Amino acid sequence: MILVVGATGLVGSEVCQRLMRRGEPVRALVRATSSKEKVEVLRSSGVELCLGDLKDPQSIVAACRGVDAVVSTASSTLARQPGDSIQSVDEAGQLNLVNAAKDANVGRFLFVSFRRTPGISFPLGDAKAQVETAITSLNFTVIQASWFMEGWLSPALGFDHANAAARIYGPGTSPISWVSFRDVAEICAVALRHPAASRKTIEFGGPEALTPFKSWLASRKSAAGRSGWNMSLNRCCSRNLREQRIRCRKVRCVDARISARRRNEHGTGS
Repeated sequence: MILVVGATGLVGSEVCQRLMRRGEPVRALVRATSSKEKVEVLRSSGVELCLGDLKDPQSIVAACRGVDAVVSTASSTLARQPGDSIQSVDEAGQLNLVNAAKDANVGRFLFVSFRRTPGISFPLGDAKAQVETAITSLNFTVIQASWFMEGWLSPALGFDHANAAARIYGPGTSPISWVSFRDVAEICAVALRHPAASRKTIEFGGPEALTPFKSWLASRKSAAGRSGWNMSLNRCCSRNLREQRIRCRKVRCVDARISARRRNEHGTGS
């Protein structure tokens, strides 16, 4: 039995389907607040459902009973619900899962992470690094995926192919091997049972590293075949990004001070 954590997410749901097609028995960890439609897709595919939450250690202990492998794709970054944060889910929650897997003598642990730039520290990257270290005593595989094309080359982040517009952050000259979440799911399904993937960290990206600017050129070339249709480009310079980060830091600092003041006031009045 394989436990998939993050089973209603983008990658996790695809992992479940691919494992089922390989004849593997799959147990999916789902939350009471998970999308009913996504849960029903899992149920109708023959996936065993297990109610739990990474923030609830006892539910994770129960989910790990009787499984011989764990695949974790869960993260708070895309589908955040009340109480979810990088600290509570990506760090503490994932470590709850690792500890439960160890206690249950789970034979295999596959963790989906991402490639990080050496020397640069940030909360999500630090949380992933902690989990990667924690699973080294298990028969582990870490999939360090590159940037998902479905996200980074989507309208939400500026690549709006349907409306003939693209936004590039910074100079757009750094090559990136964009990858599809479907391919990440496939490498998870393959690596889980492949002996060559045992106790390995695998960097996984697309077949060719393209700069965002070249990706825009490819979109423009594709658009050229449509009569009267041209792909426009909007550059967001590095200075604007730095100013945006500074503004975000100031907002976070103000929020932190307000929260601290409220806690103090609450403590005084109790």
